[in-house]
Amino acid sequence: MLEHNSKAVELKDVIFEVLQTCMSEYGDKIKYMQSRHNQKIIDLLYNQENLATPLAEFVGLVVERDGPTIANDIIRDLTKQIFNTDSSHETIGIKNIAKFLQKLSKRAPKAVYYNINNLLGFFDCEAYLLRQSLIKILTYTIIYVLRDVDMP
Repeated sequence: MLEHNSKAVELKDVIFEVLQTCMSEYGDKIKYMQSRHNQKIIDLLYNQENLATPLAEFVGLVVERDGPTIANDIIRDLTKQIFNTDSSHETIGIKNIAKFLQKLSKRAPKAVYYNINNLLGFFDCEAYLLRQSLIKILTYTIIYVLRDVDMP
């Protein structure tokens, strides 16, 4: 629904703006809020099939406005959860995580670039979707690095 109708796209953009503004304004005042947002996003990825793309867009927006902290934390927490649990089954959660990371690497490649060490372990995972998504993530990251002249 959020991707097909132009009015829905405008509404999604407004909702993302409001959420991002609330996180920026009030997130610093409540220290535990950041980790709760990250965990909620991860929980939604594991449980809701159609939210991978909108969540990646939202996290990309937050990265553009407030820096890569949220993306760093989410990637770190996601990789910990994947490596600490059995990821051999191609579940909806694994599928969503793969899609989320692909879309995030397209939307905010710099944030993913700085977390590439965490993601390289996906090559050792049994889940084919994670290995396949890592190849796409690396593709987007290489394109970003080759296009950006300010990279160290």
